[in-house]
Amino acid sequence: MEIIEFRNAVWEYFRYLRLSMDFIFRPIVEDLGLTMLQARILVEVQAAGEITIGDLGESIGTGSGNASTMCKRLEQMGCVRRERALADERVVLVSLTEEGQALLIEMEREIARRYGSILRNWPEEDLAQIQAGARRIKEMLDALQSNQDCKGVDV
Repeated sequence: MEIIEFRNAVWEYFRYLRLSMDFIFRPIVEDLGLTMLQARILVEVQAAGEITIGDLGESIGTGSGNASTMCKRLEQMGCVRRERALADERVVLVSLTEEGQALLIEMEREIARRYGSILRNWPEEDLAQIQAGARRIKEMLDALQSNQDCKGVDV
């Protein structure tokens, strides 16, 4: 496959994935009083346990200034806690509050209620192939990123 064909195919798949995720999850997230980006931040913080604003900004694809602003809003909503790191006060750490954890539990319950029967009835081997494919995509993207230092020089 030519690199341009590959790029176009990957962009199309990711575009479709993003639009589908938005269509499937936006109604649930909005019913909980969140935006999709706020929900994504809560999920990222949950996965990390505690995360710096800088790392959070990187993981959601925005700058630390934008991540900080979004976390301030989530803190006002009672969903996250922001604290300065003891070792370096320039570093702000974000963690979930009990309310943030409860929101994520409610979101998971609603996702399971709406879509659980579909996923439970989906062939296990298909789900395994999808997960394996996602891992392979990650591996390929990691390889492409590690080649970034070469600036187009084949290694």
